[in-house]
Amino acid sequence: MDTNGYKWPGYFATAPKPMRTFFLPFSLKKSTVIKASCIIVIVFQEMTTLSYEIMEQPPYEVSDHELKRVIADFLDQGHVENIVAMFRREPRYYGWVGEILRDERFSVRLGVAVLFEELQKIQPGKLMLAIPSLVKLLHAKEPLLRGEAVSILGIIGTTEAMAEIRHLESDPSPQVREMVQLVLEG
Repeated sequence: MDTNGYKWPGYFATAPKPMRTFFLPFSLKKSTVIKASCIIVIVFQEMTTLSYEIMEQPPYEVSDHELKRVIADFLDQGHVENIVAMFRREPRYYGWVGEILRDERFSVRLGVAVLFEELQKIQPGKLMLAIPSLVKLLHAKEPLLRGEAVSILGIIGTTEAMAEIRHLESDPSPQVREMVQLVLEG
């Protein structure tokens, strides 16, 4: 086939109307299946004749729950730069920080701290978007979660974040009180 002066090696695929004709710029073997934005099933009857059917499939959407899990998994694996890029493009992710900090994996919680240290350098004006989700953690039953929230609020460092940290100066947990003191002295 010659398209705009370029020769494409491949096959044409045709089918009865209302199906479309399309060009395959490569060689295929029998019983090959190609996936695209819609599902295209291709079955060779001979090397020169093929039939296909296009089955409409709605675009796959990732749920917020799945995306939070992916963020946590990437942080767990140390791929903070990928998550920095995601947060830079989508500010609503800041509101998920409290939920992500609830992950039982230490490396995820450490990754959130590294993430916020990086975002503090490149996008400090957006960090305040995480404050509401972190404030919820300040009331968590588990001292570990309260301490993690204090740490991230300390990285954010705004007047609002520091005021929220001060509410825990008399926390029942000595570890949380120590974290509060470290952040306030910081």
